[in-house]
Amino acid sequence: MRKLLISAFAIVAACIMAGCGAGSVDENSPRGIAEKSVECLKNKDFKGYVDLMYFPTDGKKAEEIEQTKTMYVSMLQNKYQEATKTQGNIKTYEFVSEEVKDTMATVKMAIAYENKNDTTDIKLKNKEGKWYLDAGK
Repeated sequence: MRKLLISAFAIVAACIMAGCGAGSVDENSPRGIAEKSVECLKNKDFKGYVDLMYFPTDGKKAEEIEQTKTMYVSMLQNKYQEATKTQGNIKTYEFVSEEVKDTMATVKMAIAYENKNDTTDIKLKNKEGKWYLDAGK
């Protein structure tokens, strides 16, 4: 009986450990960045969202880049507040599809707001081996 219990426990433990990695998404994949960006919006973490964007240095000083990021945070916060007046806050979201072509990617997400359901395409680009939200630059 004791051997049976130990064997059953070992099987359950192995199944649990094998399942830990299943379904996990690479954080540096287009899907991972897209999901993280929607999670930031859901949590109203606008700075976290902007940190997922690529800002080329082009000889700019660190202060200039931080000023640009601060401006983006402010703009994003204002746009989000306007949008929530009609559609409400994000309740849930779900990955739909991903299309990658060279250094560009589009991730389609289904988003359930308080007042409506919608799908959105999130554009991303790969710079120096890392995926970023495309700021349209």
